Amino acid sequence: VSFGVITQDQGNTIKNRIDTMVKNMEQNGLPQGFFKHFEGKRRDFKGKWQNENNQQNSVPQSSNNSI
Repeated sequence: VSFGVITQDQGNTIKNRIDTMVKNMEQNGLPQGFFKHFEGKRRDFKGKWQNENNQQNSVPQSSNNSI
């Protein structure tokens, strides 16, 4: 399934931006609190993902408390 075409120019722009970001991180280290923020997001996402996967065949629920 294709979600849209990225042109060569767009691809290069994105790649350059990521390269620049990585270089900055290597030179300056990560910003304080970067990993705390990231970990919080990941934990939250993982929890939601597991909850949805455990109820694959059921109707999506509007509230986490209803079973």
